[in-house]
Amino acid sequence: MEDAPHPDSILTDSYIDKVFETFLQRKSWPGTQDAAFSVHPKGGKRQGQKQVLLLAPDGRIVLGYHNEHNDQVWACSGRGRDGGFDPYRDSWALQDIVVGEIPGCIEYLETLLTEDGTCGHSPLISRNSDGNSGVPARLCFFSQWSDPDRGVNDDIYYLDTNNLCKDCYHKAVPRGFNVWVTTYFDEYNQSVDQNYRNYFRNCHMNNQQPKLYDPESQSFLRFYWPRCYSAKWREPAFDLKQHPRMPGATLTHECWRWLVWNRAPFYIDQLCINPPYRIYADPRRIREEEQRISRLNASAYIGATNGILGVPPGGRGAWSVVELRILGSRAVRLPPDFGDAAALLKLGPGYVSLALV
Repeated sequence: MEDAPHPDSILTDSYIDKVFETFLQRKSWPGTQDAAFSVHPKGGKRQGQKQVLLLAPDGRIVLGYHNEHNDQVWACSGRGRDGGFDPYRDSWALQDIVVGEIPGCIEYLETLLTEDGTCGHSPLISRNSDGNSGVPARLCFFSQWSDPDRGVNDDIYYLDTNNLCKDCYHKAVPRGFNVWVTTYFDEYNQSVDQNYRNYFRNCHMNNQQPKLYDPESQSFLRFYWPRCYSAKWREPAFDLKQHPRMPGATLTHECWRWLVWNRAPFYIDQLCINPPYRIYADPRRIREEEQRISRLNASAYIGATNGILGVPPGGRGAWSVVELRILGSRAVRLPPDFGDAAALLKLGPGYVSLALV
């Protein structure tokens, strides 16, 4: 019988890379499900439930259930049709159930694309934007089955907008798109954050639970973004070494949860700027690169429907101040039921496990 491998030999870089590859290969949201769930507000079990999508009056899509025995319909998150929490879950009706692909989500977008990945019309949106067009060069889309309470790590998808004509763009983005205003400067222990592989290795060696959240700084250890694939072709946006990590501040994580809840297409520079930001030593190249990033971001913030705030109203740092000025009245504060780190931690392994890779 072979000796068990030493723990330190298990948590090598190659092993951690293998864990990451498993993350990249995991199954995405399965879509419509028929199952029995114990989600009745009084704890009872409802049989014959069918997972459905519900359309709110303001255009939001909410994941819910339909009891086919008595035709009761409710949102699995407990949200009512107005977006607030409904403890009785009785404000939804059969006519709120959506059938088919939902505009604004990847499922509908892909019905607009032909075999070559474009909409097949002419003229297509120009690739050469001056920064004032209001149409980002790239947008990300959620699946219509993503759920902010259980599916914040579901796969996301991107499309370069020069594959669409103006008419198809407006069909694909019927409610517009969202951006966020947040800081990328985290307060989490930097010695841990920058050497997270060693940190998890040491926790494993000492049989300790990794500290994923620091209450003093109200920051998480930076987790990996969900997997991101191209529309139509399902090609990964990032390779193993380039997959970005989201900022750690609690408000930033709750902004992300709000974006999933809102379900509209979105622009986040970490995910949408292509090629990613490049670091140069030459001052001229640095200036050119900053101008490129500014143009790409400007189109997004000029054209966005909403910008969810993950910074104080006055901004934090030069970039967030500029973004707030561009957005003006389109800047949106998080609703009262968002912004709680405890709520994020309660999401469990499906949310926090990405830090382990």
